[in-house]
Amino acid sequence: MTLAFYIRGNDKPEDIDAMLADFRAKYPKWTVNATPGMNDDKLATMVAAGETMDVLAWYQTARMVNLAMNLFSGLDDLVKRDKWDLNQYSQFQLDLTCKFNGKLYALPYAYGGDAPFGLVYNRGLFKQAGVPEPPATYANAWTWDQFAEAARKLTVRQGASQVQVGLSGYGHYVNTIPLVWDVRWLQDDYKTVTCDSPGMIDAYQKYLDLVLRDRVSSSSPGADLGSGNAFYNGKAAMTTACCSAPAFTSQIPEGIDWGFAPLPKGKVATPDVQPTIAGLPNLGKEREAAWTLLKYILEGSRMANLQKRQPPIPKDVEAWVNANYGNNPQARAQLLVEGTKIARAIDPIRFHPRYNEMNQSVITPAWTEMINGRETAAQALKRIQPQLQAMAAS
Repeated sequence: MTLAFYIRGNDKPEDIDAMLADFRAKYPKWTVNATPGMNDDKLATMVAAGETMDVLAWYQTARMVNLAMNLFSGLDDLVKRDKWDLNQYSQFQLDLTCKFNGKLYALPYAYGGDAPFGLVYNRGLFKQAGVPEPPATYANAWTWDQFAEAARKLTVRQGASQVQVGLSGYGHYVNTIPLVWDVRWLQDDYKTVTCDSPGMIDAYQKYLDLVLRDRVSSSSPGADLGSGNAFYNGKAAMTTACCSAPAFTSQIPEGIDWGFAPLPKGKVATPDVQPTIAGLPNLGKEREAAWTLLKYILEGSRMANLQKRQPPIPKDVEAWVNANYGNNPQARAQLLVEGTKIARAIDPIRFHPRYNEMNQSVITPAWTEMINGRETAAQALKRIQPQLQAMAAS
């Protein structure tokens, strides 16, 4: 029996073989052909050709994959039969990324995102400014006003320039800004655009005020921070980073005393997390064996560990935290375990079939006008709502 296992990531074949070693030893008569480096074009070509595909590790949502290609087969019967525990996942993430029309088509295998581990802060700069360190838990996260006040105090000016800023990054402008305020560009029906709601306008204007009025960001007028990463260079007191905490923190210079902190709380406190998923394509020929392989790569977060990404299951995150930060209690990495438990789902607009078009032609140009001070949040978001609504409903 041969199983075709396709992976979007560019993982090294030898690393994939190491992950699969125990599986191959347990099922010596089964052959697993693992193919990394999949992309949208390759997947579409394979689906059109009807090529065999037993397990797929992917990055979009089950909804997007099935709307575009009707590719994933349902998992509800297998999950029920084998008592696979769905409660171990964040239900916010499971509902957004793995379900479609109320049915389960995939399971999360790793976490990434635009601020999946919240903020990272420079403890030394906080001490120099006399600012108390950020809270160590999401349960006690700073309010937005507390966060903004800290950012102002952590900004250092020389004449008309800022030579140190309180914040050098805040996730992604589409996701992170509205997330903590529990407001959305697009509603769950994937048809109703609400970017012009009072809550959305207020969320964006609060962030714009921090950047343009208070000038405490690396994006602010007058920021003179030199070249390179401002946080790594000791010129930014707080930052966020995409995708992988170990990838970011492993490059922090030894002289910087740093720690994790929650994103500030608007109406809710949450990291900005996006799961990657794995499922069983209906092009497979060996469904039971494929399900066995899918469970194997999920157990102990093997697939997440292969790709050096955060596991989606809190108990696995504890082991991952200990492995990466056990020798650095000052990192306060238990925050990542808490964040995994409570992470809210990002805005559905990121998973609309026309999102790339919306973003390139409408959202990004509007954001450019806002962040450069040429339009207020109210002006820009009200102006683009009809355009996005027409695109979402078409």
